[in-house]
Parts: sequence; structure tokens; C-alpha cells
Amino acid sequence: MDSSPALLKERAAALELRKHPEQALRLYHQLLDKYGGTEHVDVTVRNRVGDLHLRLKQIDEAVALFEVSADEYASGGFLSNAIALCNKILRYRPDHVPTFRRLARFSAEKGMVVDAQRHYLLVADALEARGQHTEALQALEEFTRLSPDDPHVRSVVVAHLLRIGCPLEVLPHLTALHRLHLAAGRHLDAAAVAEAALDVDERWTPESDALPDRKLADLPFLVLDGDFESELLELPSGISRGSFTNDRRGQPDRRQGDRRKAPRRDTMRASGSDGVIP
Repeated sequence: MDSSPALLKERAAALELRKHPEQALRLYHQLLDKYGGTEHVDVTVRNRVGDLHLRLKQIDEAVALFEVSADEYASGGFLSNAIALCNKILRYRPDHVPTFRRLARFSAEKGMVVDAQRHYLLVADALEARGQHTEALQALEEFTRLSPDDPHVRSVVVAHLLRIGCPLEVLPHLTALHRLHLAAGRHLDAAAVAEAALDVDERWTPESDALPDRKLADLPFLVLDGDFESELLELPSGISRGSFTNDRRGQPDRRQGDRRKAPRRDTMRASGSDGVIP
């Protein structure tokens, strides 16, 4: 019997019209198995087979086909089609993490940064809920790479890592956020971030290239009783300075130590009689 791609398509379509979806699917899958990856099987054929599986309530089979089609759309530059197909998958599998990850990537490629951020955070939440800690962190790293020099993105990642209980993973992001604030001249915000980092790890030091001729002791530290000032106020509600701190009762307050008592450079500059900084 002739099993050319054209004949298989014709016979499968005829069976669809006669409302024999199971028989049509058998022929379509012969077509996919024998000619998949060739010019005889394009994305429209695969989507048609996926829709047939949906009609038969075979959701997993349909999703597998739609995932391949979404990737094919995206690789061809048809990102709107890829995103639409991902949304179609989510109507049937609302918690399908691979699809959220595709949506995040496709949205980023299309320049829809806000949507990409939202999807990456959903991925991280879902993976963490499943106990896939490493994969959740990888999703957050992908999220950070969308806008590595955006303080808001870094702040959102900090808040998310704290919420899922990953204080040590926060440090690289706090370091980057500290550098970004200093580079923009936001020294008070940088001081708040530095204090947060020191509460996570007392050995923390800022990036050397962020402080070419200053020391951490020279920064104007803030006494913070509530949420972090300025940029860190953008963190979701419930994320405050207390999220970073351990129980330090009975320990000396670092802010009241030598760093507070040491004279500031600018003070010495103003009071020096000969204009020479000691």
C-alpha cells in the first residue's frame, strides 16, 4: 500500500471528516514517525495532530507535540506564535513548568521583559515547591541575566531568594546591587545593601572595583529599624531587614563599633588646618 506523505495526509484528513479521530491519529502518527523532520511534516501538521489528541482528552500527547511546535516557531522567529502556543498548553496544564520556562525565554527574546520576569519567578516557585532547589536557582540566574545591571531586578531576586529560604545565595546579588548603587552615586542605598550583606555574612566585602579608593568603613551607614531604604523598598511586602538577620541578642552592634567612631575622611578634610588628609 502506498504510504507517501501526501496520501497519508489525504487519508487521515478524510477520516477526520468522517469523525474517526482514532483512525486518523494512527495515520498521522505514521506520517510523523516516517517523515518527521522533513519538509513533508511542518508545524501545522503537528498542531493538527495535537488538536486531535485534545479532542480525545489525551492531554499529555497533545502537550508533547505543542512543545515541539513552540520551539520550532521560536527558532524560526515567530515568537508571537510560540507564546500563543505556550498559553494554549497552560490552559490544559496550568502548572506545566517547562512551558513557563519557554514563555519566560520567548518573552525575553521578544523584549517583553516584565512578562519574562513574571514567568521566571513562577518557574522558580514551582521548582522550589517540588524540592528542585538547584533548578530553581538556575531559573533565577536566567532571570538575572535578562537585565544584570537593573537594580530592581536584583532586588526582586533578593526578595525571592529570602522567601524560599536561601540566604547564602543572596550574597552575590547583594554584592552586585551594592556595586550598581555605588556606580550610580546612590551611597545611602549602597550602605543599606552593605548592612544587609553583613547581616548574612560578617565576612562580606564589596567588590574591589566598586570601591577604587574607599573602604567599607568610609561609607555612611544607616541605622535601619524597618525595611531597607530607597531601592530595597521595592521588595515585596514582608521582606524587611529582619529577613536578613539572625538572632544576635547579646552580641555587640556592629554599627556602634569602631566603624561608627572612626572619623570620616570628609570630616578630616574639612577640619585639617593644612589641607592634608592624614
